[in-house]
Amino acid sequence: MHRPDIPENGENSLQETQETPPGIAQTNGGEEFTQQHPDPGNISRLLLFLIILFMAVSTFIPFPLGGFLVQWVIILLPALWYWKRCRLAPVSFARLKPLEPRFIPTVLALAFGFWTVTVMLSGMIFIVMALFGYEPMELLPVPETSGEYLILFLLVVVSAGFCEEVLFRGTVMPSLEKYGLIPAIFFSALLFALFHLNFMQFISSFILGTVIALVVIKTGSLWAGVLFHMVNNFLALANMYLVTALEEYMYQSMVFEMLFGMLYLLIIALGVIAAVLGVFFLLRQAPVPRLWGGSFRLLPPGWFNWAFILIVFFFLGMVVLELAVGFGIIEAVAW
Repeated sequence: MHRPDIPENGENSLQETQETPPGIAQTNGGEEFTQQHPDPGNISRLLLFLIILFMAVSTFIPFPLGGFLVQWVIILLPALWYWKRCRLAPVSFARLKPLEPRFIPTVLALAFGFWTVTVMLSGMIFIVMALFGYEPMELLPVPETSGEYLILFLLVVVSAGFCEEVLFRGTVMPSLEKYGLIPAIFFSALLFALFHLNFMQFISSFILGTVIALVVIKTGSLWAGVLFHMVNNFLALANMYLVTALEEYMYQSMVFEMLFGMLYLLIIALGVIAAVLGVFFLLRQAPVPRLWGGSFRLLPPGWFNWAFILIVFFFLGMVVLELAVGFGIIEAVAW
């Protein structure tokens, strides 16, 4: 089923879009596509397959080669294959349109704002769990040289920012939009969070997945999601690098530690303001398409299927291992 672009005057509602008969032919740059949108079952089976490959590669291929293979081969190529298999027009289906410059400041403000929000929430969760003896695992090696930082930048910022957006906001989300924008946003964000297979990242990944989906829909461009994702990951990487570099000074000087804490509080305050203003300006700049199309369901029909159950099973299994290591029940070597 083809999802035509909604004009700026908002005359075509989501309900009208959903009434377009499936299998309609569309010409895109002289090439004709017959659109066949996948359903939640197809999407869940695809992601289940990718999770299995992701776990295998992460286990047997060392970092950073394994990380690049995951992004460019396991995540990106299946998404491109799905476009071709379902004969989807990438420009209209995945919103591969240029990002209008007027949206760039808003996207940057949202990326900075929601990065600080998720850092604050993750910090609160960590503080509570630390009271019971939890120590987080090191998900990525801390860069010690400029070369190591460049490798992490290419992997975490460039590769993940592009490849994961093509999969989740360029493939998964638009495949579900025939059931309504809200179910597409919510379910794609849930799958995005589960795909990370990490307890400490689950809430932040779900929030970011939801906000990025909103940004992509409102701007009409997948590149807005790529920009948001790259800025978010860059801030996370820079934060890890700076905290590691300044850690020894914080323990040596109480004054330095207090100043560092006050700086973090200021950054979080500015981030919350940026998040609120970013949402306000995004909705003001792009009042259409409307998110609610007459239905108030949060999940698309058919979302609860055997593949989704197995995805949750893999996620919970990794969470159990993560918590067991964090609380010292098993040695990190066994992980």
